[in-house]
Parts: sequence; C-alpha cells; structure tokens
Amino acid sequence: MNESKSNQPNQTHSTRPTPPKKSRKSLADQTLAEILIRRRENLDISLSEAEQATRIRGQYLTAIETADYALLKDDVYARGYVKNYADYLGLDTKPILKLYDSERAGQREMRRQ
Repeated sequence: MNESKSNQPNQTHSTRPTPPKKSRKSLADQTLAEILIRRRENLDISLSEAEQATRIRGQYLTAIETADYALLKDDVYARGYVKNYADYLGLDTKPILKLYDSERAGQREMRRQ
C-alpha cells in the first residue's frame, strides 16, 4: 500500500467563500450620533450602563446620540458630556469635539434662519 498520502486535508485552496465587505462610512462621512451609537453598540453597552459609568444623565446621552443639542442647554457642560462620553467609549476626543462643535454650530445657524 502506498502511504505517501498524508492524513492532512488539502490546504492549497480554501473552499470557504470570502464574505462581502461591509461598506463603512469614513469617520468624516458620519454624524457624531452615528459614531457614538455604533461604538457603544459594538462594545455591547446599554445607555443605562453608560449613564451609570459616566454619571451623565440618560436624557443627555440620548440627546447626544440623537443630535438634539438644544436639550443640552449650556455649551460648556454639553462639551464636557460629549468629551466624557467619547472617552468612556474609547474614542479620540479631539475629532469628536470638533465634530460636535461643527454640528452644534450648524444647528444654531439653522435656528437663526
């Protein structure tokens, strides 16, 4: 009997199909809300857990995640909430704050018109 055959499976070609690549928006193409929600969900953290860990009221986290910045009256506190929330989620806070400032300024401009 010829024992030159190996008991190892043939590894020259994979029969597993390559999954399609998910189309992801670049950071610049996403809203602050999209970034924060996606990150929180990827970490499997509920809003309630985030509220307890950050000590930011749930209504403010919801306002941030829905871009309803008018509910975040004082901009100094609002920036602090956004910064602390982004930091809690392990995100780089500088681009997050730039995005928040840009979105908040846009909302203010729309209200003036």
